[in-house]
Amino acid sequence: MTTITRTLGPELHRIRQGYWRVIAPSGVVLGYVEEFESDGVPRFRARRLLGTARLVEFGEFWQRADAVEALR
Repeated sequence: MTTITRTLGPELHRIRQGYWRVIAPSGVVLGYVEEFESDGVPRFRARRLLGTARLVEFGEFWQRADAVEALR
């Protein structure tokens, strides 16, 4: 018997250090997550992709997983 594990949530594809593309299980690009520092503390900024070229700020988060979840 073979077990297949499927990811129900979005996937992250690293573009460069501190910057990820967020892709839905269907293959659609949802947006991007960027890591930055605020007062010496790492934070994560979520940007939603609208259409083919417009990025809209979606929020700033303490955890990368929270930023990804916001783009779901």
